[in-house]
Amino acid sequence: MIIKPDPKMGLRALTIRQPYCNEILSGEKPEEYRCWSTNYRGDILITASANPRVAPHGCAFCVVELYDVEGEPEDYAWLLRNPRAVKNLPTLGKLKLWIPDASLVAKLGLRVG
Repeated sequence: MIIKPDPKMGLRALTIRQPYCNEILSGEKPEEYRCWSTNYRGDILITASANPRVAPHGCAFCVVELYDVEGEPEDYAWLLRNPRAVKNLPTLGKLKLWIPDASLVAKLGLRVG
């Protein structure tokens, strides 16, 4: 899959709890709410947290484009579009935006284009 991460920052990942990952992938949830903003724009890898309430969990989940952030401190809406499923490979999540390991990116078949 060809991805277009932020050209200045490179690919980033965001860990989200289920069932919100499912809703993002299906297009039902085009916004992700955070108490912090980011200047990052472009594709991000969404990983499902290890919380086992809803499967799959603890894995890479999808790639989605973060195209804008609206709001004010403590109440930001991250605007998402173009969700694409990836292989559900086991992944340890992290807080905030994080850099996915190059080996995970390769195993997922993600290529910058």
